Amino acid sequence: FIRFYSDLPNCITQWTHDHVKLFLLRIGLGNTILPLCTRVDGHRFRQLYEMCLINPESMYQSLKFELNEKHHTLLPIADYLSFLHEIKLYVPLTSTNVKVSQSSSLDSAALCNIM
Repeated sequence: FIRFYSDLPNCITQWTHDHVKLFLLRIGLGNTILPLCTRVDGHRFRQLYEMCLINPESMYQSLKFELNEKHHTLLPIADYLSFLHEIKLYVPLTSTNVKVSQSSSLDSAALCNIM
């Protein structure tokens, strides 16, 4: 079950850092994923998600390592999987293709405008 929050823009590329922070706090990832997303807006948040789709195991290890090194906190696999699951609703369909093209930001902007 994915929750849709009506006070967040439909499209992740329209999110500010405050939207990213609000989203992560609401889904209970304020202590794990949020510290990894300082100064991250919607475009960068989507890029993080796309990187996770392309190589999920490697990204989990990278995020887990960074969180432990910088914040002395463990990243449970359940939190990583929750992040991947909850963010889906806000990511344009063109972004969920593992073959991410350089023009995907233009495609997603057009798709977001349709929504």
